[in-house]
Amino acid sequence: MTEFVLSCNFRLAFRGFRCKADAPFSIPFLLHRAGIAPHPFSEEGKRFLAGLYDEEFEICFEAPLPRECRGPVELEWDGLDGSFRYDVHGRTGVFHGGMRPLRLALEAEGPLLRGRLVLPPQRRTLEERAALAGRRPAALFEPLRVFSRLPSCFFGWDWAPPLFPLGVKALPALRPLGGPVVRGVRLSAPSPGRRLLSAFVEGGEGREYLVCASVSGAGGRLRFERTAPLRDGLAPLFEWEGDWPPPWEEKGASALVRVELDVFFEGERAASASLRAGLRGEPPASSASRLLFREGPLQWGANFVEPFFDPAESGARPERLLATLRAAGGRWVRVWGGGRYASEAFLDRCDELGLNVWQDMPFACACAPVELDGETYLEELRRFLVRAAHHPSLAVLCGGNENEWLLGKHRPDAERDFFLRAAPAEVERLAPHLLYRPDSPWGGREPNDPREGDRHEWGFWSGGAGVEQAAAEPPVFASEFGFQSRPLVREDMPGAAFEPGQYQEGGTERLESYLRRMLGEPPLLDEPHASRWCQAEALGALVRAWMLSDSFRGGLVWQLNDPAPAVSWSLVDHFGVPKPALGALSWAWRTPSLAVPAARPVGEITVRGGTGEGGYLKLTFPAGGEIRRAGLPLDGDASAGRKPVRLPAAAREAPCCRAEVFLKGGGYALWEWWNGPPAEGGEVRLSPAEERRSLFVVLEADRTTGVLLESFDCVAVPAQNPVIVFPGERRKVPLLPGPRPPLHVAGELLRAVPLARKKS
Repeated sequence: MTEFVLSCNFRLAFRGFRCKADAPFSIPFLLHRAGIAPHPFSEEGKRFLAGLYDEEFEICFEAPLPRECRGPVELEWDGLDGSFRYDVHGRTGVFHGGMRPLRLALEAEGPLLRGRLVLPPQRRTLEERAALAGRRPAALFEPLRVFSRLPSCFFGWDWAPPLFPLGVKALPALRPLGGPVVRGVRLSAPSPGRRLLSAFVEGGEGREYLVCASVSGAGGRLRFERTAPLRDGLAPLFEWEGDWPPPWEEKGASALVRVELDVFFEGERAASASLRAGLRGEPPASSASRLLFREGPLQWGANFVEPFFDPAESGARPERLLATLRAAGGRWVRVWGGGRYASEAFLDRCDELGLNVWQDMPFACACAPVELDGETYLEELRRFLVRAAHHPSLAVLCGGNENEWLLGKHRPDAERDFFLRAAPAEVERLAPHLLYRPDSPWGGREPNDPREGDRHEWGFWSGGAGVEQAAAEPPVFASEFGFQSRPLVREDMPGAAFEPGQYQEGGTERLESYLRRMLGEPPLLDEPHASRWCQAEALGALVRAWMLSDSFRGGLVWQLNDPAPAVSWSLVDHFGVPKPALGALSWAWRTPSLAVPAARPVGEITVRGGTGEGGYLKLTFPAGGEIRRAGLPLDGDASAGRKPVRLPAAAREAPCCRAEVFLKGGGYALWEWWNGPPAEGGEVRLSPAEERRSLFVVLEADRTTGVLLESFDCVAVPAQNPVIVFPGERRKVPLLPGPRPPLHVAGELLRAVPLARKKS
């Protein structure tokens, strides 16, 4: 049936106060805008919210009823966050929300639909539900995190008050009852050169209906009509020969089509649907498994964390975040298990941008109380699979985040059975084309095995390891890894006046430790550019090190965005400002890595990564009193495995050498080395004037972008990784940002080794 989204008027009652509201809204921010409470990000606001656990809130609403909805109707409300009592047009009950929709059958009479939602004291609600699971290991569970199933209870453990999300995220919808309902459609390719249009139907009762369909877009249009019995479930409707529409993974947004479906009974329209859909040429289960774990170009993306309050409070809206990720070269986005199932708008945007979606079921960090609401959670999964079936971007359905890893042998049998049998059975029945994974991380002898499946690489940050240690055991696919930094606060954004929170348990101690290690004393924690630069350097270096492994297939950075202003691992802060780490990762993923062995002279180097489109290797080295250059072709295999390149004899015998990789897709890499101690001149000290003409000096000053170098007759050798400037060259070398001394030279001067002078 046709769906009608209702235009509701809301009123919130609290402690005798009454205020009007427009959806979407969360109660804490609504109270602030009404002048009742301080801003929730302020210290006063946090203390105010902490005192609301024993308060009761009442939300009243009314909406005009369309004429088509006078009589038996179904109300669906997928936007209620909280556990509350409801009275909607005479239907009463208790709803434990936050993820699933409220769905009610009503008898709608009169011109208005009226209702009331009562949010009882949250402390009592959470305590009641926590008491039902007393047999769970107390050390692993905190009641506020486990049983409310709200994002703030997982994210921001000791900072984000669990009341943040409570409120209304979307408007309710009505569907007239008494006939079939088209819940979703799906385009598939049952065999090469064939296309199939199917629909998910409820309420058909096996009766004969006239079904009319139109598929248009992507340079084509087809119309179909047939009489067929409709029963509940997935019904194949129309099949045709040809290669239209084209596969989405090849053509992107230009391959999307509009599917319009009308169902008639005895001459009257009984149901209709209009959706934008796409066809995945290779089933996602096959393509995702191949790309993520076996072969093909390296895959990268980020974890998305749903904002848990009014979108107006954030400068980083989901549609903008996804566009930013795609522009940086990301191909995957994981909807993390501490949030909700992805919305239609989110999946639509991923379809348009060519982003593959990894969807976690909404269970995170050892929170999956299926013994309480197992059938309810299965129904949530069914509804999501049906409504998302037409989105070609949806590729992976995962049972949740870090449940098996954190619980292990303590996991209840009912919970393990839910994710290993019940949930995959529903995926096989409703969406067999998707790749199902019981949990993340998952694979090998243990859930977080680096040798198989996906791994959460937190030894690098949480374990305090350096890049060298983390790179020693590279994962196959790192579905989480990250490094913290401070946000760059914009004064014009809501909440900018308040001190950012800290998502890391234990505060800033770990960030300070890494800053000391990378920048020296003092740790400079209050300088946002210092931590942002360190985040970019650390993540870029880690990815480049992993790329030298044959088994490494890619990863998803933790995390893309911030649900609130905080010191966090995000690539785009709460205010919508991309951090340098986004650019560093974008460059690292599309840029090949070069491995130069420690043994001298260097006879062979290794290339790995990049676009997989081939290119060439350029060598520059001094020989016979002049600068020589040599080019070696590279094929596309460097993206799927390590590519050893044997150097010519003249380069092996040269005192120093530069290797540059140029890929067709725009990737570039450079590495320079000495084959031994400088052969000519040894250490040379020059006058300040000569130094300015002839030496490359490392400047570690402010946030400038680079320095233009000119060298006439020397090679400069910094204290670490040599930077070679051949005679007559002009080079622009990035500077290290951060509040170091304005000019720092290794020792008093760098070593300068004269090469052959240019002929006059």
